[in-house]
Amino acid sequence: MSSYEPTIYTAPVVVTIAVLLALAGVSYYYTIKAVRAHNNKWVYFLVPAIIAGVAILLLPMFKGYYLPGRNDMAEHTGHVIDIIRLGYATSHNHYPLQHIVPALFAGVANVPANVAAMMVMPMSYIVYLLGMGLLLTQIFKNKLAVAIGLILSTLLIEPMSGTWQATNVAAMVMPLALGAALRAIRTGSIFWKSFAVIMAVAVALLHYTAIIIFVGAILAASIIYRNKAVASLPAVTLAVGLLFIMDRPILSELTSYLPGLHVPVYTGATDAITTFTRN
Repeated sequence: MSSYEPTIYTAPVVVTIAVLLALAGVSYYYTIKAVRAHNNKWVYFLVPAIIAGVAILLLPMFKGYYLPGRNDMAEHTGHVIDIIRLGYATSHNHYPLQHIVPALFAGVANVPANVAAMMVMPMSYIVYLLGMGLLLTQIFKNKLAVAIGLILSTLLIEPMSGTWQATNVAAMVMPLALGAALRAIRTGSIFWKSFAVIMAVAVALLHYTAIIIFVGAILAASIIYRNKAVASLPAVTLAVGLLFIMDRPILSELTSYLPGLHVPVYTGATDAITTFTRN
């Protein structure tokens, strides 16, 4: 056993933050300096910080560990393998969108399924930062506030983005969906309205809990900004989410908790892990 495991996997969260600060501290310094000097190049100074964050997320793969953390990684990788082999997501796949994307990536990039699975969180991390940038620019007009918000975003999300968990992926896509909705409210652009609808559908297919958070946030925004057009986004998300849930075994799992109902519960994790370990 090398010293890698205790220093990376069993270390407190503060260690991860300290490593990120050490790798990206200079980038953060010049970002703030450029903003205060009213230099529009401040965005470029964040690139090394983003690269540092992605490098940390890829550490397990660089070390040769494709199943870090909990069993979630094995389950998700198993579903990706199923999609590559079968060409479609089975009805027992609770989060098909999360598995279709890496399966497509594996085909396009010609990489194994386990490598494609390890790329999910780094790609989600980049989407998260792009989304936070869009969201913060819709909330704040002060560039310094936006820059500080992005810096804090890179630090706060890093500890929860190490291994592929469905809730984490949905959380990292949420800022982009909310930012697109606010942008559509402010500009009234057909492009941003269309993109906001696409993101509303994506949220519904990523995770069930994301539906509740997104719908609540958009309803609040539509009331604050008095924009009835964007109020249709929750309807889209709820409709797609309801159709999705009705076609998933998750409905059986939820109803099984009600007294008097005896509905078989699918154990997808076991089957998916078996699929992965056999390959």
